[in-house]
Amino acid sequence: RRRFVRFSNEEYFKHNLTIVDKLKAIAERKGVTPAQLSIAWVASLGAKVIPLPGSSYVSVSHNSKHFVT
Repeated sequence: RRRFVRFSNEEYFKHNLTIVDKLKAIAERKGVTPAQLSIAWVASLGAKVIPLPGSSYVSVSHNSKHFVT
């Protein structure tokens, strides 16, 4: 990802971290993880958009499944 400007430019990277901090705060207020918040957001975009959460751990997948349905 370092080849993309949004990741390689220090100013952009700091801006992205600011957005991440805001998303973490929203997730904390809602009592969910940032990943669960992201899955719920994608699921809310409509019937033609399908979130595809991936995980190496079954427990994480089970934890995320109720945000998709």
